[in-house]
Amino acid sequence: ASLSRRSPNPVLRQNPEALDEWVLRRMAEDASIGPDVRGVRKVRRLWDLARLPDFRKAGHDGHARLVLGLADTLADPDARLGDAGMEKRLEALSATRGDIPHIQQRLAAIRTWTYAAHRDDWLENPALWREKTREIEDRLSDALHQALTARFVDKRTTALLAGLSKEDALVSEIGTEGEVTVEGHVVGRLVGLKFEPASSARTLEGRAVRNAASQALRPILAARLAAIAQAKGGLLDFTDGGGIRYSSELVARLSKGSDWLRPQVELMGGDEAEPAQREAARAAIADWVTRQIATRLPTHTRLLKPENAAGLEGLARGIAFRVKESGAAIDLRGDDPGHRLSKEQRDALRTMGIRAGRVAAHAPDAQKPAAQQLIAILRTLFDDDPCQAAPVGAGSFEVGEGWTDGTLAANGYLRFGKRAVRADLAERLGWEISRRRKEAGKNQFELPAELASIVSCPGDDFPAVLKGFGLVPAQKDAETGAPTLWRYAARARPEEASQKARRGRPSAAGAGNTRPGGRKARGGHGKSKPGSRQGTRPEDKQPDPDSPFAALAVLIEPDDKPEKKRKPRKRRRKTGGNGGKGPGFVYRPFL
Repeated sequence: ASLSRRSPNPVLRQNPEALDEWVLRRMAEDASIGPDVRGVRKVRRLWDLARLPDFRKAGHDGHARLVLGLADTLADPDARLGDAGMEKRLEALSATRGDIPHIQQRLAAIRTWTYAAHRDDWLENPALWREKTREIEDRLSDALHQALTARFVDKRTTALLAGLSKEDALVSEIGTEGEVTVEGHVVGRLVGLKFEPASSARTLEGRAVRNAASQALRPILAARLAAIAQAKGGLLDFTDGGGIRYSSELVARLSKGSDWLRPQVELMGGDEAEPAQREAARAAIADWVTRQIATRLPTHTRLLKPENAAGLEGLARGIAFRVKESGAAIDLRGDDPGHRLSKEQRDALRTMGIRAGRVAAHAPDAQKPAAQQLIAILRTLFDDDPCQAAPVGAGSFEVGEGWTDGTLAANGYLRFGKRAVRADLAERLGWEISRRRKEAGKNQFELPAELASIVSCPGDDFPAVLKGFGLVPAQKDAETGAPTLWRYAARARPEEASQKARRGRPSAAGAGNTRPGGRKARGGHGKSKPGSRQGTRPEDKQPDPDSPFAALAVLIEPDDKPEKKRKPRKRRRKTGGNGGKGPGFVYRPFL
């Protein structure tokens, strides 16, 4: 009655009648059991019987009949099931013959008695029946397993299971396409060092296939790893994604190292093999990678050795370091070192494999197709950013999206407008421009359209390429507007530009003959006499950028010493800025 009593708390709701509660009510209503239930011990005994799990899934009525049968004997708390009664009940359940449904029913029923055997207050000899019910349950489980195997498992799985139970090693083979056979049955495929099982299901079949393959793969992997460790270079090659193939199958990959020229090597698969076998193969691949870098990038390999780099000094050493870090080339158009390298420094760089000119410094061996492929792989790996590869053999190409200056430098190209020009060809075109200028004998000179063939550039894009050398049109065709003469653009310093801006600023009326403080200059009416001193100092004459001698300005060393201040003369006002002495104009045309 207390189980059906509602809670006074309105928040709490009564659960639907559960199986144990329903069975308890049936026993209480039974005429042969209910009237005799008096006292706490008897109620507790009935409640324990009602809580017997329904292992058979027989439903309320079927389970109630089983419990009522037990209650006929066990309703009294002092009663026990005897050995003879247990023997009779278990005799029919111990049979292992029959089909799958019958075995499943007997297995569920024996679990009910296994539960009863673990209640010391239900049986006369619980320890004995715990052991017997466990033995019967194990036999029924094995019988069910065999029945399921006979129905659902194919001959391959049966053969593999039989082979795994034997002490002898399984007979395994590998075919020409990588298929692995065990005891005559295909269990999967070996791709490189990775095994792809024929069945990945979590079933008896899948487990049998994987276990058989794992046992059979050890000698196969050992043989393949030994072959990789002794492989000649021709059997190994790179993939564009940083992988390494052996006999056209992926077996390893590159990983980021301490330097972009020092990558690490990791095997892909082969975990079933011995660690020593895997390490021998990995070390052999790592040695091959090192040799490939040395073969394809000899200049970079030389610069990696401190004793070689020690032969370079000053600017030459810095340029060599920049070339090594960039990949193939660096742009010197905006750098003073390109103009100040001595002949000895250029010769030292040439000895190391670097050509340094006025436009670029580059490593010629790094611009070959094989070197470019390796640089793209290594830079992508180290920078964690895809490094595009330039078109093979292109003297120049149109720069699209994704091409940064760093990516161009890694490929050995420089940006000229909307085109990328190979560094060595840009240097060659630069010297050709210099020669044409010298032959002209003046700052304005002609550059024929045929020069575009040096850098494999279309004629329409060639003017933009020339502007990349610091050239501007000096004269254009009146009809077509195409440049006919070129000259170098003058490059003034910011201080000069600000001074010119101040000098070109329009003045108010009378400002030219008025001194600070509002006093008028001598000479009356704002007019100065010929030869008389003006209120301001004469302007410093600036060099003419179109002068034939402007090319000599590059030979002038900048004066790093601070300029001494002069004391102002009497009766002369100080000029603004730095006393009227602006920094010297430095013009650096391409020579």
